[in-house]
Amino acid sequence: MADASEVYSGIDKKAGINYPVLVPNMKGLEQALKVGVKEIAVFTAASETFCKKNINCTIEESLQKFEEITKVAIKNNVLVRGYVSCVMGCPYEGDIDPTVVNEIANKLIKAGCYEISLGDTIGIGTPGNYIHK
Repeated sequence: MADASEVYSGIDKKAGINYPVLVPNMKGLEQALKVGVKEIAVFTAASETFCKKNINCTIEESLQKFEEITKVAIKNNVLVRGYVSCVMGCPYEGDIDPTVVNEIANKLIKAGCYEISLGDTIGIGTPGNYIHK
């Protein structure tokens, strides 16, 4: 992500189109603010193992980090979308409890995310094979 600022600055932006950028940490937010980003995305997972392997922290640590990022982004009039990976299942842990997904999504909303994207990361979420027991 070292050249993200250069990439964003080089985009010919059209009116009425959002150009959100992934922001993994406060340094990423600072870079985004410098180039005038108007929307960012923060991302976590509903699986501890996936979260640890993907962003090198626990779910709770990611939520704490993103709460800080979101607070600063909102102060700077930047929209924040939250992403949750592995909402149906995880390649390491198997099925994911929907109540965990709900808790994470609610924490992201409480932190200030205007929208939550739920990702079926491994593609197992079909009506026929995933019914909460």
